[in-house]
Amino acid sequence: MFNRNERTKRRTLVAAASAAALLGLSACVDADGSAADGTHTITVANAALEGTPHAAIYEAYLELVEEKSEGQIEFERSSFEALCKMDEVAQCVSDGDGRVDFGVSVPDYTPNIFPTATLAGVPFLSPDIQATTSALYEMHTTNEQAMGMMEEHNLHYAATWPVGTLFIGSKEPVENIEDLAGLSMRASGPATQAVLEDAAST
Repeated sequence: MFNRNERTKRRTLVAAASAAALLGLSACVDADGSAADGTHTITVANAALEGTPHAAIYEAYLELVEEKSEGQIEFERSSFEALCKMDEVAQCVSDGDGRVDFGVSVPDYTPNIFPTATLAGVPFLSPDIQATTSALYEMHTTNEQAMGMMEEHNLHYAATWPVGTLFIGSKEPVENIEDLAGLSMRASGPATQAVLEDAAST
């Protein structure tokens, strides 16, 4: 998401990000000033852990925006949680205090800010990630309620990429639902949590 202040300075950036919208975590911007040569340097708060699929998509997204802007936009990348903690990224961008211009976040950590983006966390909503991404982008750029939610938090929607196929990782073999009983599990998103809690109590 982008901070909504100084919209005229960000018109090029928003257009480029819109053209580049592929798949997200959710992405949030404030915008830095432009250099004499017309380039904009955008400081990024990153909640995509290095070595994960999210980090690869995050990097591909930034590279595509830079490419589509033909040199007008440059992202100043940061390592995982270097500028803001995962659950504080949206607030860092929304504050507009200059620390962060653009944020990559996990909506489930701040569902009060991203209730519409967490729809992608509902299991089996769609097996087509591109369709889900396109639908979320269309909703956040045309639906008054979704746009109003972003405005309420001083943010502008850029893109969302769902996590993809759900899977379970365990140090011990898990071959059926019964094997989940008694295990301590960690999951992102209330829907996934509820599914695993139900399975574990069976």
